[in-house]
Amino acid sequence: MLLFFFAVGWSNSALAQFKLWCASGGGDWNCVTPIFGPWTFIPILFGPFDGLKPAPTADAAYSELSAKAASFSATTGCPLTVGPLPEFTFLDSGSHELAKVQVSWNDGQACINAGLNTVSGQKTATVEGFRQFLGCPIGAVRAVDQRTWTDPSVVCVAPPTPQYVIKLSRLDGLAPESGTSLFSNEPGQPSPELVATVYDEHNQLVPNVLVQLQANAIPNTGGHHHGDNSVTLRTGTLASADPSANLSQNAQILSGNTGSTGLVFTYNAPPVGGDNTIAATCIDNHHCTQQGPMQVGVGIKDLQPLGDAVFQSAAPIRLTGQTTRHPNNHYGTAEWVQSTIVLATEFFSRKFATLGINDMSLAQGGLFDIQNQSDWLPPHILHRTGTSVDIDRTACLDLTVTGANCPTAEQLPVNFRLIRILCEQVGGHILKEPTIHCQLNGSRS
Repeated sequence: MLLFFFAVGWSNSALAQFKLWCASGGGDWNCVTPIFGPWTFIPILFGPFDGLKPAPTADAAYSELSAKAASFSATTGCPLTVGPLPEFTFLDSGSHELAKVQVSWNDGQACINAGLNTVSGQKTATVEGFRQFLGCPIGAVRAVDQRTWTDPSVVCVAPPTPQYVIKLSRLDGLAPESGTSLFSNEPGQPSPELVATVYDEHNQLVPNVLVQLQANAIPNTGGHHHGDNSVTLRTGTLASADPSANLSQNAQILSGNTGSTGLVFTYNAPPVGGDNTIAATCIDNHHCTQQGPMQVGVGIKDLQPLGDAVFQSAAPIRLTGQTTRHPNNHYGTAEWVQSTIVLATEFFSRKFATLGINDMSLAQGGLFDIQNQSDWLPPHILHRTGTSVDIDRTACLDLTVTGANCPTAEQLPVNFRLIRILCEQVGGHILKEPTIHCQLNGSRS
């Protein structure tokens, strides 16, 4: 009986209110699962003095109840029909549950003589389950809601988990470029010194936290659409002079201790242009989330698409060389875009054929790979800064053709000597490649 009163000692309204409070997050505390003993199930057919034995399982208790009904029927001649065992309903937060079983009869005087008072009818038998509350997990306590009751509940709560955030910033104190971008850098260049710091919910610095940083590439950025976003030539690498620092995964991952002021590190931009991130997390018992800018833009600033300039000026140019791996391959500096238009327009005025302008640079510059995923090497070593242009060796006499598909009968071999003259007129020089390569004089590769 002690267990019964313990399990059902609150009003249903108080329990419902507490469950709602707990389900909504438990205020500033965390609701946790209590520790209970094993279930005991008690079948009751007519009343608590049926003499039915408790059972360790609901099915066993239901069988006991059915056997009592069968015995009653055989003794009295009033056949009882026992309905199925339904789903249980919890009566409180986990220690008491109840299933209502319908029992019916319909055999006239025999049932009246057996004390059922009616010739036919039904009543509700029950199978009740109880289990003893043994305690709360370590670090948790029984919940008490002083507004509605004073006795501890059978719901356990634990103190709130401290909330930590990890932030990346520049060691020199300069502000990030934006709310999402930490800084930008040219391909292949090291970053300014950066620092990873951890703060608590009051924005106070937390010292001596083990953290992990990882360099990642954002897929399909920088003009590269070929899926190898995990190689270091796309992600860049990390470095740190801190004695606690440890590098792994080809220097893409850096772990270390923040010490008293944060973990200082640098990011080495890859030779490939694109948008990358530095993901940060805590790897000890400080469960933290990253907050603030984490993106790094790698590329040559202010490159412009040749296609837009061609559209605006209606220049006689065909754009060629696009692939699914590099769908946008005609970017250059503002100066070189205009120089390319001038070169192609002058060629058209002499030959009445359109030049095929092949690879220039990708949207953010950097290394322009042209072969398979593992080959990020020449012959496109110079197409990094928006100052290169490849010219197809055949022009097209069919002025309706805008891309590479010029009919063979309409193709005009390009005079190399003429292209060299025109290249030099716009401030460039010719380099030997399978296509005709015009490079801006004095430009970086």
